Amino acid sequence: MNAILKSIRLLNTRPKYQSETLSEDIKQLGGVVIDLPTLIIEPTDDSWITQLSPLMTYHKIIFISMNAIMYSMGRSLTAFDATRQQCFTMGESSASLLESYIHSNVIYPSISDSEHLLDLPEFQCCQHENILIIKGVGGRTLLKDSLEQKGANVTEVDVYSRINAPDVCDKLSALWLENAFDIILVTSEQSLLHLLHSAQGECLTWLKQKTFLVISQRLALIAKEQGLNHLIIAPPNKLIDALIDYEKGR
Repeated sequence: MNAILKSIRLLNTRPKYQSETLSEDIKQLGGVVIDLPTLIIEPTDDSWITQLSPLMTYHKIIFISMNAIMYSMGRSLTAFDATRQQCFTMGESSASLLESYIHSNVIYPSISDSEHLLDLPEFQCCQHENILIIKGVGGRTLLKDSLEQKGANVTEVDVYSRINAPDVCDKLSALWLENAFDIILVTSEQSLLHLLHSAQGECLTWLKQKTFLVISQRLALIAKEQGLNHLIIAPPNKLIDALIDYEKGR
């Protein structure tokens, strides 16, 4: 084994089933990973299915995340007419997952966020188009607002919810006493805020001195607003590369 990450001690805050592959990859490269999921992902009830028009009436379908794919495919969205509909995701990993369901190419931006999705040529002229956005409860309204301003008819359905994990405070306090990690992976605003709000007093001061690995410029800005100054930005498919660069620079 090439232990190129032998000095890495990473806190992985992703939901349990989403953290396993990355955690195992880091361990294979000699790093230490502590899994502390800050969010629990749960499916919503099936009431969203009644909000849908027949799928063939949508010109474009946008899946906001891998959760959006996993909690919609097999419940209602079981077939697509790829000759009529264009399917979009935020990034390469979610595109690969969706392609495994629909057996057709999926379009995604080079940078995984709403702003770059909206910059794609396919969204520059969408007046009178019917667009379906499949997402989780809450979240940003930028996509819907921007597409409606361009004249599109937008339907949103919430197929999952993100719940703050209840035991983060106690687990984080124990990790603080052991000074158990040096770098923290955070992949969403809700996850970041729940982690910080779970820390108290000296534990919070200690936490803010750590390096945070975040997956977008937007999340980095939110982290800075929370007083975090040691940041690494890398898209989801470049996290290992970012950790290798971090290790070489220490």
